[in-house]
Amino acid sequence: MELRNGDCNVKLEYIPLAGTFLRLQPFAPDLKEEVRSAVDCDPDAWAIMPINPMGDGFDAYWSAACGAPPSQRMAYAIRRCSDNRVIGMSTYYTELLSQGGVSIGTSFLHPSVRSGPANPEAKLLMLDHAFHCGAVRVQFKVDTRNQRSQGPWPSLALSGKVSCAGTVLPGPVTFATLSCFPSLTTNGRS
Repeated sequence: MELRNGDCNVKLEYIPLAGTFLRLQPFAPDLKEEVRSAVDCDPDAWAIMPINPMGDGFDAYWSAACGAPPSQRMAYAIRRCSDNRVIGMSTYYTELLSQGGVSIGTSFLHPSVRSGPANPEAKLLMLDHAFHCGAVRVQFKVDTRNQRSQGPWPSLALSGKVSCAGTVLPGPVTFATLSCFPSLTTNGRS
């Protein structure tokens, strides 16, 4: 599936992405139980989220994620290459395509793989893919209560692949927003 919007020339393809440690796979029916197993944990992390796919909430989450058209979202399962295990998920939100951008959110990694290479590699794979497909901006929006998810942001900027600028958006729920742009020296590619 590819998605074009307006004159921005963003052609975001909903395809598998592969890195050194991970593969990101578009959500498909055969992944349902593996994703459920990866995310059915860590109630404290899900407590601040607008969705909670733990336990009985998973089927409603899965239906919404898989039922949404790519013009709204593209959800990925994150699979570790070393043992072929699904260890989390992340999503492109495509509401910014008309402005040449996409958002990345609803990211979750199983607690057993946090603080390792999984999160930075998953984010860099998604950033690189979006920029390669013509995006000029990728935005992360994270609840300010979610300190753990804000931790990798400095390492994204230090990767040399992107330049980043952050803001805090006050409201009923305060969000920290990080916008990333392709590096002038690499055009977002390795």
